[in-house]
Amino acid sequence: MSTLKKKLIKTENELKRQKETSSSLDAKLSTANATLQENFEYIENIEESDGKLRYADNHLQNNVTSLTRSYTLAMNKANILQQQVNYVLSEASDPGFLEKFTISFGIQLDDNDNNTTNNEE
Repeated sequence: MSTLKKKLIKTENELKRQKETSSSLDAKLSTANATLQENFEYIENIEESDGKLRYADNHLQNNVTSLTRSYTLAMNKANILQQQVNYVLSEASDPGFLEKFTISFGIQLDDNDNNTTNNEE
């Protein structure tokens, strides 16, 4: 064969290899693009989930703050009630306490029975 023909065949073979390589690279590029798109969607989902988690966390923090305030108020009221109970118990030893207590709550004692009210007669 002539040198020119050999070069032509060699060039044709080289072109075939380059086409095969190009086709292979196109397939790999297509796969890479699809993977990249999936990754972008995954990242978007993560960002959306992160936003939802941040919202939920903020909501929970607000609930904890509200519950803490409610608990503090309840404990303050309980302390006030305990102080009132302690006062009543300390005053109960006073001989006139029962009379003052019953008058302040509208309870009338029977002269014969110190443990009854007008409703029980």
